[in-house]
Amino acid sequence: MTDFVSTLNEVVNLILAGHWTRYGARDGSLYYIIGNEDALWRDLTEGWAPGSGREPRSQAPTWKCPDIGVERYARALTGSEQPNYEERALEQLRESGIDVELVVGAVRKLLSSDPDWTAGLDREQIYALARYLEAVAADLTPIPDGLTELEAGQVSFALQQVYLCETVNRYTELCRRIGRLAPLPFPDRQLEEATQCWLHGFHRATIVLAAAALEHLLKTVTDTHFSASFPVLVDKAKEQGKVFEPNGEYAREVYHTRNAVVHKGWDPTAEDAEEMLIKVRGIMSSVLSPA
Repeated sequence: MTDFVSTLNEVVNLILAGHWTRYGARDGSLYYIIGNEDALWRDLTEGWAPGSGREPRSQAPTWKCPDIGVERYARALTGSEQPNYEERALEQLRESGIDVELVVGAVRKLLSSDPDWTAGLDREQIYALARYLEAVAADLTPIPDGLTELEAGQVSFALQQVYLCETVNRYTELCRRIGRLAPLPFPDRQLEEATQCWLHGFHRATIVLAAAALEHLLKTVTDTHFSASFPVLVDKAKEQGKVFEPNGEYAREVYHTRNAVVHKGWDPTAEDAEEMLIKVRGIMSSVLSPA
C-alpha cells in the first residue's frame, strides 16, 4: 500500500505540474505519457531512421497548472485556506535548478523591457520564474468578486486540479489512519460518518458526530423519550448498568469536548479528534457488545 500511495502522489504531482501528454494511436485508442516525455522519446527512437513511419504522432494539448488568480478564486468558492503561493512557487523555482544571478538578471531585463530577458534560461526555468512572479503579484491583490469570460472558462479545470491534489493528500493520510482502527461489532450510521470525517481530516465534524452517535445510543438503551442533558443520560445509563467506569467519565469528556467545538469555536487537532472518536467507539462497543 505504501508503494501504491507513493506512486499515486508522484503521478498526480506530475499531472498537476502539466507534465503529461495524451496521444491518439492509429487504431483510434488513446495512451498517455506522464513525466519526462523528451527523455522517453530519445530512448524509444534511438537508432530509428527518419521516414520509417514509426515516429511519434502529433500530441494533444497538455493540461497546464491553473492561473494562480483562478486557483485563488476556486479555493475561495468553498472557503478553503489559501496556500502560500509565493513560497510554493519559490520552491518550484529552486527545483528547476535556476541560478540566483540568472533570476536577478532576468528580472532586471524584464523591468527594462529587454526582449531577451529569458536569455540563459531553459523552458522549465522560464516557466518556474513566471509562476513565481505571478505568485508575488497575486499576494498583493485581493481575490476578485468575479472572473473575466476567459478566466471563467478555466475555473472548472482549476477546481479539478485543486481538489485532485487535496483528494490525493487526504487519501495518503486515510491509508495511514485506517490501520489504527479496530473493527466494530455493530453498524451505526452516525458513528460511520464520524469515522469517515476523521479519516478525511475533518476533525470538528468527527467530534460533533461522534458525540451525537453516543447521545443517541444512551437515549436508546435508557429508553429516554424526552429531552435530557448529556450528563443526565450518562448517570441514567450508569444507574441501569448500561455504562460502567471509566466509560462514564469518558462520556462526560466527549460531551465537554463537543461543547467546546460547537459553542466556543475550538479547533481540535487530529490527535484530539482521534482520542474522542476512539473513546466513543469503545463506549458504544461496551454497551452494544458487552464482554
